[in-house]
Amino acid sequence: MVFRSYPLIREARRIVDSAGRDFDKEWKRLETEHSTDYFTLVALANFFEDMAILEKEGQITFQQVIDRFGATISHYHGILNNFIAEKQKDDPAVLENFDRLAKRLADETRVKATS
Repeated sequence: MVFRSYPLIREARRIVDSAGRDFDKEWKRLETEHSTDYFTLVALANFFEDMAILEKEGQITFQQVIDRFGATISHYHGILNNFIAEKQKDDPAVLENFDRLAKRLADETRVKATS
């Protein structure tokens, strides 16, 4: 997929891969240190948030999102899920559209799998 060649995705993948199973601890450490890696992960989440807003407003279709970014959204939402939940404790609107889009994608995938 072409999307994986984007510098933001490559850099986010490096950060996530280097953290491994300790990703939840790692993003907290990166945030505390105001690391550029933390801001890379925030930029990635914000990219998906923006895409979800465009989909919600009808600027792009849900099918276009699935066709181009479905697997990537599912992958990174799974990784960032605890991060999103933690941030939403202070402000429920944080990444709410990314969260909604990823959950809709998961629901659609489940429906197709059981059909």
